[in-house]
Amino acid sequence: MPIPSRRSPSSIRRRLFVSYAVLSSLLVTVATGVPLALYAARMIQAARSEMIDRGTTLENVVAAVHDPTHPISPSMLARLVYADPRMRGRSRPLLIVDNIGRPIFALYAPPQRTGRQSTTLAVVGQPTAPAAPDADAGMAVGTTGQALLRRPTYPPGSRLPPLPRDRAGRPRIGDIQTADGVRLSYVTVPLPVNIDTTSVDPSWLAAPPEPPLHLAYVRPRAEMRDLWWPLVPSAALTGSFALVLAGLLAYVLARSITRPIEAVTRASERVAAGDYGARVATGGTDELDRLAAAFNRMAADVGDAHERQREFVVNVSHDLRTPLTTLRGFARSLADGTVRTEAQRARAVEAIESAGARMHEMVESLIDLARLDAQRGGMRQQAVPATHLLERVRAAHAAAAEEAGVTVTVDASDDAVLWVDPVWMERAVGNLLDNAVRHSVPRSTVELSVTRAGDTGAEIRVSDHGSGIPPEDLPRVFDRFFRGDRARATNGSGLGMAIAREIAEGHGGSIAVESAPGVGTRVTIGLPLPSGAAAVLARHDGDHAPVPGAVDRPEQRLDGETQAG
Repeated sequence: MPIPSRRSPSSIRRRLFVSYAVLSSLLVTVATGVPLALYAARMIQAARSEMIDRGTTLENVVAAVHDPTHPISPSMLARLVYADPRMRGRSRPLLIVDNIGRPIFALYAPPQRTGRQSTTLAVVGQPTAPAAPDADAGMAVGTTGQALLRRPTYPPGSRLPPLPRDRAGRPRIGDIQTADGVRLSYVTVPLPVNIDTTSVDPSWLAAPPEPPLHLAYVRPRAEMRDLWWPLVPSAALTGSFALVLAGLLAYVLARSITRPIEAVTRASERVAAGDYGARVATGGTDELDRLAAAFNRMAADVGDAHERQREFVVNVSHDLRTPLTTLRGFARSLADGTVRTEAQRARAVEAIESAGARMHEMVESLIDLARLDAQRGGMRQQAVPATHLLERVRAAHAAAAEEAGVTVTVDASDDAVLWVDPVWMERAVGNLLDNAVRHSVPRSTVELSVTRAGDTGAEIRVSDHGSGIPPEDLPRVFDRFFRGDRARATNGSGLGMAIAREIAEGHGGSIAVESAPGVGTRVTIGLPLPSGAAAVLARHDGDHAPVPGAVDRPEQRLDGETQAG
């Protein structure tokens, strides 16, 4: 037996809240992180493209040297590079590296000055003198005593190996990490001229440079990161605010979902405690409202079932009390000698037999209802001639009809065929005929008839010309143990009509009653004709045609006695 769950709605609410919070956190992280990452990638790509463009510019500048056969000094190289307008104002130095990537010295752009300017090229560690005024007015020049050549600032052993060009013939970007952990990106451009390094401070060179030399433009990766890193605090603040808001919305959403569940839980506990009038408020169209509506229907059905059960116990107790009282009374009279004459003893025995028969009929009817509940949808249907079935029912009730002075007629064509379970259908029609006979006036007629309902069904009708049923009793004539005021004068159990309804519905059909007081009553059983039965009915030759593949059985009364053929 499964152990019932003890999980409370608050636990479900916590789980929903955590789930929504985690999902919201992921969404906020993606919503803020992905654009930031894309922006960072775009800025880094723009910086790298700018480095490639810078390398292309350097190539164009150094390619303008007209005499590559004579070496030039580093100062002249600086003049050539920074004389180009595209290289002015650049704060990043240019490195001169040899063929294996060892930095030799760095070239720095001179500061900008207004008016007529002069250029002073010097080497760190060597005295400098003012240079003659430059003929090109407005060109970027250095101030007096400021060096354009400096010692590389990278740790010893750091190398920037020259890079080949890409497939498009443009400079290629390389990435390295120095000995002190600094990550650099750089591009290199081969120098088409020889550089006279004799003016360079010898202390800068650990070994003679290996030609050919290259110009290298270097940019730290941290500098590229600074292009987008200032946006991180703003993104984090925005994301934190979004997370708080998402958390509040998650709580509200989780509560809105669990609140109807809590209401259903409380109502379920009330129903379990016996309060079958507990209901859950509804008013929407979502799944939880449908759940609440389904619970309300279930609670109503449970309440109705409990009420029917209570009425069942009361009715059975009441209906059994009368015959039991009769049995006990006459049995005691026989035992204590109160009944002395043979006539009295005969009446006592007759009364005991009548009470026993009534009790037996009621018990058998209850057993039938239980069998029908268990056999719903499992009727063993077959092709049965309508005339044959109705004649058997009339024969079974011929004595009761003769005693009541009622004539029973059968109206069905010889070729009319029903697709029914014959045992159960005879019981249903028999119950209807028994009611009709008991409530008919003497010298009246009860008709049993069968008619086709189009091409997909048939109708069995039991019509009488008796006292009829009052209109206020019509809605309850198929309820178990229901008997109207007129029916209480008879010995019926109040189960016959209920059994007939169960049998009709067990065949997938329906049952309806029409009545007018003082005119009579007509009860109609509507039976469908399954598509698979059409061929069998078409081949019917007047005898029973069982369902193909069905297990045939002898026709038996519900009390176990075999009917005569």
